[in-house]
Amino acid sequence: QIAEVGPGFMAFSPEWCRNAVGVAIENQPDYEYGLWVRERFASVADSWEPRFDEVDGILQRPHRDDRIRARYRRLILPYRDTDTNSDRLIGVSVTDESIDFRGSETLRHA
Repeated sequence: QIAEVGPGFMAFSPEWCRNAVGVAIENQPDYEYGLWVRERFASVADSWEPRFDEVDGILQRPHRDDRIRARYRRLILPYRDTDTNSDRLIGVSVTDESIDFRGSETLRHA
């Protein structure tokens, strides 16, 4: 489940961002993209190893009835929340317009 959405997350509507806390990560406006993101977070949860991805993908934005190209670098880190004694994951992303996997055989969400 999503615990927090930072102010830099602008792919989806501000209303969705405000209401995302407590929602399963795959239940994003672009459900297919959400499933792909869930797989990446699940790989960190299973291995307890950090994950770094460069992403070049297309996102559906139902609130605008369009699609956008998203290019970013994302780091997913596992950690132990000592206050609740729970295992957690944190994802941090930075937009990077220089990432371009068009025509690449590298599998990316599209």
